[in-house]
Amino acid sequence: MTLPPPDSYACYKERIRCLCALHDCSITSGIRTKKRSGLVGSTSSLSKHKGEMGGWADDLVADDMSDGKRKKLVRDAKTLGLYVEDEGDHVHVQGLPPGPLK
Repeated sequence: MTLPPPDSYACYKERIRCLCALHDCSITSGIRTKKRSGLVGSTSSLSKHKGEMGGWADDLVADDMSDGKRKKLVRDAKTLGLYVEDEGDHVHVQGLPPGPLK
């Protein structure tokens, strides 16, 4: 069963805490300034790391980032109703859908 997307910031952060506990993850990026986002290579003006929606996206790194473990992290994040992008060296997770806010 897949949960619906989180309906509040507190709900989103609780799901992130669960993922981190289950998969021995660290959050390597959360809220970022526009300058910092540019320095790490973000080109999207729609980033949920920055601006008015800052904090609705996190980059997670597990102690074990082997393919199998990373795939389980991605699967569990999706099961929790989160939007996920496997970046290889980290997993980008956000509580809001990609694209502009409506």
